[in-house]
Amino acid sequence: MRHSGTDGGYTGQYEGEMTTNARGEYILRTAMPGSYGRPLHIHVVVSHPSAGYEFTEMVFRGDKTLDDESQQHGIVLEAVRLNDVEVLVGSFDLVLGRQ
Repeated sequence: MRHSGTDGGYTGQYEGEMTTNARGEYILRTAMPGSYGRPLHIHVVVSHPSAGYEFTEMVFRGDKTLDDESQQHGIVLEAVRLNDVEVLVGSFDLVLGRQ
């Protein structure tokens, strides 16, 4: 996972790794990325040692600069209320390799 800092620049970028559970679910806690002329997004590389990798992005529903292509090929996050807290939730099906 990698994204710009809150000011839109990559000098204050956020970068890290996540591990999913057996169902491929994960929780990411980070700052909201800033804008630099593209829809707000977080770069994501999904990988497995025996199946290679795939690159995608998390994008934010409601972003005025979000285009159709980003919504079709990215993980679209939507705001929902969970236990009186607003969180962003998204779903994205991806197959890296076949057994």
